[in-house]
Amino acid sequence: MDHFHNQEDLLGDNISWVFIAMSSITLLLLACFLLVCVFLQLDGVHKELLREIFLSHSGYIIAAALLVVAFIVSIIAGIMRNYVIPIKRLTEETTIISTNNPAHRVRLEGGRDVKTLAGIINDSAQKIEELHTAVEKRIAAAREEIETEKNIILAIMAELLDGVIVCNAEAQILLYNQKARVLLQEEFLDDVTTSSGGKNFAGLGRSIFTILDKATVTHGLDDIAEKIARGEYPVSRLLLTGVKENTIRADILPILNDNRDFKGFVLMLYDSTEDSSPTEKSDFLLQNITTSLKRPISNIALAAEALIQSSVVEAKQARKFKEIIAKEASFANKTLEEVSSEYAKITRAKYPLAQLTNKSFFETLAKAAKEKIGVVLTFMEEEDVNWLNIDIRSFTLSLLYLMRKVTDETGQRQMSCRTRNKGHFTTLDITWHGAPIKIEMLRSWEEQNLVVGKEGLPTILKDVLDLHGAKVWPYIYEVTRERAGIRIFLPDITLPAMGAIRRFFLSRDSRPEYYDFNLFDIKNNGLLNDDMLLSDLSYTVFDTETTGLSPDDDEIISIGAVRIVNGKLLKNEFFDTLINPKRTLPPESTIIHGVQTEMLAGKPYIEEVLPTFYRFSEKTVLVAHNAAFDMKMLQMKEEKTGTRFRNPVLDTLLLSAVVHPNQEKHNLETIAARFGISVVGRHTALGDALMTGEIFLKLLPLLEKKGIRTLQAAMEASKNTLFAKITY
Repeated sequence: MDHFHNQEDLLGDNISWVFIAMSSITLLLLACFLLVCVFLQLDGVHKELLREIFLSHSGYIIAAALLVVAFIVSIIAGIMRNYVIPIKRLTEETTIISTNNPAHRVRLEGGRDVKTLAGIINDSAQKIEELHTAVEKRIAAAREEIETEKNIILAIMAELLDGVIVCNAEAQILLYNQKARVLLQEEFLDDVTTSSGGKNFAGLGRSIFTILDKATVTHGLDDIAEKIARGEYPVSRLLLTGVKENTIRADILPILNDNRDFKGFVLMLYDSTEDSSPTEKSDFLLQNITTSLKRPISNIALAAEALIQSSVVEAKQARKFKEIIAKEASFANKTLEEVSSEYAKITRAKYPLAQLTNKSFFETLAKAAKEKIGVVLTFMEEEDVNWLNIDIRSFTLSLLYLMRKVTDETGQRQMSCRTRNKGHFTTLDITWHGAPIKIEMLRSWEEQNLVVGKEGLPTILKDVLDLHGAKVWPYIYEVTRERAGIRIFLPDITLPAMGAIRRFFLSRDSRPEYYDFNLFDIKNNGLLNDDMLLSDLSYTVFDTETTGLSPDDDEIISIGAVRIVNGKLLKNEFFDTLINPKRTLPPESTIIHGVQTEMLAGKPYIEEVLPTFYRFSEKTVLVAHNAAFDMKMLQMKEEKTGTRFRNPVLDTLLLSAVVHPNQEKHNLETIAARFGISVVGRHTALGDALMTGEIFLKLLPLLEKKGIRTLQAAMEASKNTLFAKITY
């Protein structure tokens, strides 16, 4: 949050006047000193003569002195305003054009010669920008084919069913896909939105050891090294424990360069927690139901036998036997329902569904019908292609089973089939000339074993229909009533148009931001020290929104943050949450950030949020605009939350003053305008954090031009600016 526009603007506007005033006072004191020196060198007569002249004409002398002072001040002010300050600003703004914003234009201010020079610079900048744009277009055209292929690969990588993580030799994450993030993330709070979803953040530049056991992964890498030395295939298979206590099977493969040097490794991740086969699950289910039903069935049998064999049973005892039978029957029924539900899950695992067109399916079905049950099946084509979401083996066998039953009942061996889309469902009709099938008979077929000739499945027709979410009913054509059939209702599936599919894979915007192979060359492994280059550091750019401007009395109501790794703003790795301050918000703060008291009801408290934000930002440099305020707000909560932020801190306000000391203003909007950055989401924590991140990246090359290349140099330069004197 940009917390002190007034102080900042006032300070910027007064810098030149302070310099002018100090210069004028210095000149005046120097003149007075010289006059005193001359006066002291005179003899007594001349001193007395001067004293009489001053006393008799003091008003004129003071007025003349003030006029001289005013004249000197005006000359200095004119020189400063028309030449010194404009030329310094001209230098700074020209650097912006040449460094990071070719569209920027210098202001036409100052003396005539300075304005002429500014106009020439702007004309040259326009020509440079046009040339730059033309070159960029040619480069973009040359890269388009490569980018397209890369985007296709990355889009496929993002949607793989297995988790994939690529690490460099220092075990820093270079790439991860969506499945890997799901396998490794730990749920935190529903109201805290993070790119990683939890306390253990899978992110670019982070160490893999923060989310997986270091000893186990290191053992796998040692195993690979030994296999390479022996000339064996270099892959190591491990079992790891994820952050959700789930068992993860990991295949580790090395990344070697042309000289067979180790550059990193790939982790292929599979969740093995539920990795038993359907057959094993079926066996366990059978054993479980056998054990579970022994007792209730035995008790029911004993109670029934007692009721049958005893000629005289007291009413009270008979009621007790009936209660036993009812209780055990209820337990057995509940057990059967649970087993039925589990069996349905096993069935779905055994028969996974896939999508195909109705025409493709019916070509397969017609061939099977003729070969296995002697039925000639004709496909009645539709204008539109209908898609079916089925397991082709079990669904084909089910239709063959139904057609065989129809043939046994009606003797018909000539049948037709067709599909139609009805909006929320798709109908599949199998029809014939002759009598219809009664609903009772159809329902009895559903409960029979699914067998066709020598082929069958260990299930009944109803289970296969349930697997597909399907229902079957008798059908009669209303027009002639000479044609009957069976109609199967299937859930409708709507696929995107091919153009939309192509756009998904080929669009530059679809490329996931979960990779950065330049991290192969980074060696710091997330550790921080003052001598590190700014370009080698990882950053967490953050902002807070608060109930007011007093860290002692006000509360944080929102934190937004985004990461910068290897000089890239990772918009997909963010932290964003509202916080319940346990108080109502003053209207003046709501006007600024738009957050209302009712929006914070039910949101997490600062005690819950701050430890997670600490995990998100650990081993990075914190960056904020007017960071003194935000850090003070965090420090005021250290005792309550048990969280102490000891990260190095950089302030874009101070860094802007370092690279552009002669600019009047250094608020977010003004800096963004200088750098050609769009202002989006202003006065929201995440929006301001994103804008601050973009500004920070623009400042880095300007700092380097001033010889400020390390973290320590940037922090020292920041301390020496006038804005660093503002405290909270």
